[in-house]
Amino acid sequence: MSNANDEFLAAFQNIEIITPVIEHRVYFDPITGRCTFNTTMDEPGEYIVVTREEYDKVEFAPNWFVTKTNKLRRIKLDLHQTKKLQLSDSGFTTIKDNNIFVLNEEQPNTDKWNLKVNE
Repeated sequence: MSNANDEFLAAFQNIEIITPVIEHRVYFDPITGRCTFNTTMDEPGEYIVVTREEYDKVEFAPNWFVTKTNKLRRIKLDLHQTKKLQLSDSGFTTIKDNNIFVLNEEQPNTDKWNLKVNE
């Protein structure tokens, strides 16, 4: 019986332990660059591989983007700055008296709007 135990233990001494390689992925919208989610799983979509530290930062943070050079970038949000639409001679073209839909300039009955930034 001891011979079987010795053979069993000898078999395990030759096993090579392989540490799994974990890819920390940040998926993003390829048009806007906005990070959509992060995972270590293989999901369909555009993603970049990042360090564990970067992976932890991006989680639940909507102000992270992927640049055209595939680097993470955080946009600092200024909570004291406000923006509002203001009628103008140039800027976004919309339906007259309805600034929900942006139009081509060839349309009749339009208004022009610009963003006014208050700090």
